[in-house]
Amino acid sequence: TVADYIKEIKLNKYLKDGDFKELSLFLEKNKNNKNINYKFYKGIVSYNLKKYNNAITSFEELLVNPNLNNILTPSQNISMIESYLESLYESADSKRFRKNASAIVNDLRLTAAKKYNKIIERADYLYLESLFSDSKTNFQLLSRKSDEFIKEYKKSSYITRIEYLRGVSLINTNEIENGTKVLRDLLGREGIPAYLKGLVTSELST
Repeated sequence: TVADYIKEIKLNKYLKDGDFKELSLFLEKNKNNKNINYKFYKGIVSYNLKKYNNAITSFEELLVNPNLNNILTPSQNISMIESYLESLYESADSKRFRKNASAIVNDLRLTAAKKYNKIIERADYLYLESLFSDSKTNFQLLSRKSDEFIKEYKKSSYITRIEYLRGVSLINTNEIENGTKVLRDLLGREGIPAYLKGLVTSELST
């Protein structure tokens, strides 16, 4: 209907303007309207307000029971996947993140659609950061996954960070000489971020 179309325009305007509080209020007034994709917008609002567990709940409900009255557009689908992955990563459950991220990446790879390449790369990167952040890091797995990332994403903006993780993982799996070489090579590279240079220097001094 025209009324629903106008409401959708308002929702997208709040979203474009980044006015998530107003968007949340508008959503609650229209939550029973089946022609509005409530779960999608609720998830986006929760993610942007850093209510990550709420975002996860909304997105997972939408994934299980999509709103057939209002199918997501391709751009909305990408926004949902990106926000869902980031919310999972920001939540406290690293194992759940890695399990779900791996499943999503596998599904996206099967589509062979280039529009998902950035999401896949981001998910693979966050997977490695998640491994590294564990209280008992599996350095063998981190080393192997870092190698795979470097081979697949040679021009990635995350490459220096991943090389640092690779160097640290090699050192922690008794490949001290190789790990040290990786870190020294990284230290001598132009354009390395200052924070990363500090981490490398600290690792080499221990």
